[in-house]
Amino acid sequence: ESRGIWSNVIGFGCPGENHPASQNDLPTLDLNVLNARLVKDAGAAAGAFAVVEITDATGKTVRLRDFATAGQDGVPYASWLPARNAPPTAPFSHVNPLRSAFVATP
Repeated sequence: ESRGIWSNVIGFGCPGENHPASQNDLPTLDLNVLNARLVKDAGAAAGAFAVVEITDATGKTVRLRDFATAGQDGVPYASWLPARNAPPTAPFSHVNPLRSAFVATP
């Protein structure tokens, strides 16, 4: 039902620039053990609005920053990370093209 509506883009930028990591290089999140915490004052030092540390599925700490400043100074970034234990998405429709759904908090 979404055929012909979306365009998938691998990366933006000038030819020859570094591209964001492939999905195989990205940390996989486990939504059952995310353990997110705001890193105070790290955002201002990095030129970010917000910086958050989370635990990925292997237990490694991953630092994330806000989308508005991701890629600052030409640094490659990914805007979607692979995740497991995520709730199912809602079906695609023209009313809900992002397939968003409300999730109850534990």
